[in-house]
Amino acid sequence: MRLLNANTFQLEQFYDNDIPPYAILSHTWTKDEVTFQEFANLSWDDPRLEKTVGCCKQALQDDITYVWVDTFCIDKASSSELSEAINSMYKWYGDSTVCYAYLSDVHPISDDDVFSNSRWFKRGWTLQELLAPGCVKFFDSAWIIIGQKSAEKRLSKGFEPLVLRKRPGPDDDLSEKLSSITNISVAALRHEVNMDSISVAEKMSWAAERETTRSEDMAYSLLGIFSINMPLLYGEGGKRAFIRLQEEIISQNYDHTIFSWGFARGPTHGGIFATSPLDFAGGGSIVCRSIGRKSHYTVTNLGVQIQIPVLTVRNGVQYAFFNATRRSRAELVMSIPLYPAGGTGEDEDILVRDPCSMPVFVPDSWLGEATTRQLYLSKNPSIEVARNRRQYTLFVAKELTEAKYHPRELHPHAIFSSVDDSTLYFGPWAPGEKKLALVTYESPDSPTFHLKIMFDDDRSSCLLQRAEQDETLINELKPVDSGEVGWTLGNDWKEVINLGTLGDVSGKMEKLWPESIYCLLSLTPSEDPISPEWE
Repeated sequence: MRLLNANTFQLEQFYDNDIPPYAILSHTWTKDEVTFQEFANLSWDDPRLEKTVGCCKQALQDDITYVWVDTFCIDKASSSELSEAINSMYKWYGDSTVCYAYLSDVHPISDDDVFSNSRWFKRGWTLQELLAPGCVKFFDSAWIIIGQKSAEKRLSKGFEPLVLRKRPGPDDDLSEKLSSITNISVAALRHEVNMDSISVAEKMSWAAERETTRSEDMAYSLLGIFSINMPLLYGEGGKRAFIRLQEEIISQNYDHTIFSWGFARGPTHGGIFATSPLDFAGGGSIVCRSIGRKSHYTVTNLGVQIQIPVLTVRNGVQYAFFNATRRSRAELVMSIPLYPAGGTGEDEDILVRDPCSMPVFVPDSWLGEATTRQLYLSKNPSIEVARNRRQYTLFVAKELTEAKYHPRELHPHAIFSSVDDSTLYFGPWAPGEKKLALVTYESPDSPTFHLKIMFDDDRSSCLLQRAEQDETLINELKPVDSGEVGWTLGNDWKEVINLGTLGDVSGKMEKLWPESIYCLLSLTPSEDPISPEWE
């Protein structure tokens, strides 16, 4: 490990147990960063080394002789040294006495919003630089301290972080603020929990909104967070690098939350692996749970080989149940809709994740109807999204709480499941099927009513049938759009109120993803839904 002597401004080499206490710099790169080859020919007063000089001065004030700066302490011209350094980076930051986070875009007169929106919080590499060190001090562009986060166990080295200069604004302890900015728990920031005990999905969600200059680095920057070592293959592309990372995680961990992605933007392919940390956005509350005896799973040439409970519903959709749930809803189990890779009757044990279908959380009572099977979950990410296999999501009402209605026999089948249990998922369905669903609700203060929802590839509409005449219901449910429905309903549906069709509707509406259906309802689901009569 190369370290810069802050007194002599010379690089020195150390090995293993001979490595002295050191401070480490965390920063965002600019175009004129100094390389290892250039450093020997520059003096300390070179403008390009201003950031490094500030780091050295701060270290000496903290009674630390050595500093590590990633720009020139690594010979990036050597692929082997670069690979070793990136695989060791998390440990190097974790072993540092203190980490200086230098925020060049936060100036002395900046307010809290500027700090929160700093580029430092958007970069991929700075995630591990925030997590690994026990103590991180944050400085603005003038090297005036903003505050710090520290872990008690890291202070046992005898180093007590000093607040050298005060600035008006936030308190010295930034842990709560950092948590609100990054969505990382205070416990994780302060090392109060073991990083290995945090689910894969939660850790991936921390990186969801971050970026790197080279696409492969989005995966490589996460190696230490998952305790993974793997060769770097620049040129393989970001998607391949991220899939390779997930394969390595699977080989060393039993954690089904690695499959819980697609909540924020929806899946874009039929592979079981995500292609970017962005796919894990919205998955921070997904945790592991046990639904029976553990069975190993591994990556093969056919996909991920796994033994898992599966429930087949109408249309040939197979719901696989994984050992994952939401942190606050342990009675739910995560399920992913799957289809045979070669179509019905072909390769029925090789399944693909349905494009545009996100994971859903269902009551664990569904497990009683499932059959444990040996499956291969395809990892091929090249399957295109088909419009006729879309999954529609109806956000029924923000106030809806206990959603226990699961009409699996509808066309398309529907499942209540969401962070707030206010979401009804429709689809996917096979070509040629009737794209019609019926949802029944009742309220203590109003009569039972039914939602009749119809879909096609380009338009969607939502209508409501009142089960009996009641002025209360009429007053509560107002038409929100006068657009034409465009379908012949048939049957003897009466007292139908048009709740809206495609289009922008303002107000207290909830939106269908990826199409647009709106519903101004906040009632309770019925336990005994009626069966629809098809045209």
